[in-house]
This record gives sequence, C-alpha cells and structure tokens, in this order.
Amino acid sequence: MQVIVPKATEDVGRPDLHALMIRLITEEGSGERIAVMCSGPDSMGRTVRNTCAEMVRDGWNIGVTTEKFGW
Repeated sequence: MQVIVPKATEDVGRPDLHALMIRLITEEGSGERIAVMCSGPDSMGRTVRNTCAEMVRDGWNIGVTTEKFGW
C-alpha cells in the first residue's frame, strides 16, 4: 500500500481536486487497484466521487470512500 499526501502550497483558495486526482492516479496508479479516501464537505466528496466515476468509465480500477462533515 502506498499513501500519497499532496504537499502544502502557498496557493490561495481551494485546490483543483479533479486535476490533482487525475495527475496522482495516472502517475502513481500503474494499473493497480486504487483506493481513494476523503473526508470533508459535501462539495469535496462530490468532486472526488465524480472524478473516480469518470476514471472508472475510462477503465481504471478505483474504489472510493468519502466521509462528509460540515456545519
């Protein structure tokens, strides 16, 4: 198992999760079963689930788990 945690940046605003996930999965995935886990607000979970669904349609073997929190 390999755990990938993106490095902190000085960028302001929300990260582009869609682009980040595609880059990390395509660079690090190399045909293996991939598990994506996230914990955050509903909009973040939706982006993660939609990106994973898009990649599964493209033939990737991805499982996704999200945990929602908010006010």
